[in-house]
Amino acid sequence: MRHTQFFSGAAAAVLAALLITTTSTPAFAHESLASSSPTEGQQFDAAPQQVELVFTDEVLPEGAVIAVVDDAGEDWVDGEATIEGSTVTVPLVADMPDASYEVQWRVVSGDGHPISSTIPFAVGDAEVSAEAHDDGHDSHSDDSEAGHAEADEAAAAESSGLPTWGIVSLTIGGVVVAAGLAFVILTLVRRRRRS
Repeated sequence: MRHTQFFSGAAAAVLAALLITTTSTPAFAHESLASSSPTEGQQFDAAPQQVELVFTDEVLPEGAVIAVVDDAGEDWVDGEATIEGSTVTVPLVADMPDASYEVQWRVVSGDGHPISSTIPFAVGDAEVSAEAHDDGHDSHSDDSEAGHAEADEAAAAESSGLPTWGIVSLTIGGVVVAAGLAFVILTLVRRRRRS
């Protein structure tokens, strides 16, 4: 009876170790846009001087693409994007004419995955032409298309790095711990039976 109780307790210990190992794998959440200027559907009396995007966490400096296009597809960005932690800014051409515009942004989140969306806004009496949608791939400029390709490459490089190795290490460690516990328990059971 004692042997049976001991063996049942040992089996429960091994099962608990396996459960702890399998549930301790970290979950990686993608960053998201926390705030922006312009905001979605914002109406400006005078054209803004820059676009500012603030994310929930830091984004990678590689692969960031921001375009501000009008209905004709002309890009009004005037310079490279600047990334400081979780904030991305890009300057705009001075004195943009009254029109409806769309910020088309794409960045690579800290876990190596590209995220993208659009932000419609208008200047002057123009009407906002579209609602935000997640198709940052559909940029109207060649520079943006090239940037999208860079973002994909950066995402592939990042996603094959540390997070995957961390998961593999945890899994291997858990198997080793479980095997060690099983060996110790089996040895103790045999000793008890002999005595």
